[in-house]
Amino acid sequence: MALELVLADEDCMYNITQRVYRPVADRCSCGRFCIERNIRTISRQAWRSNRARLRQIAGYPLPAPPSASEFLSIMAAYFLREEPPLPHVRTRL
Repeated sequence: MALELVLADEDCMYNITQRVYRPVADRCSCGRFCIERNIRTISRQAWRSNRARLRQIAGYPLPAPPSASEFLSIMAAYFLREEPPLPHVRTRL
């Protein structure tokens, strides 16, 4: 859900708490801190399981696991760069 919001509107990264974490938390009936923690957990797991691939996806050196917001940014940039557009997600050209 969070990645879909970022893919639909990259500007939401400028206010990630209000425009990404909070809407996802509302939809999942939990707190925004839970959403951020879960994304951070995914980021750390990606770092532990395949650090080289995560660095390749990022396209720049990562000295440590990315933060939750950086991980979303990395994944959004990767999908916009590598994957065909999803039909339900608007992207700016």
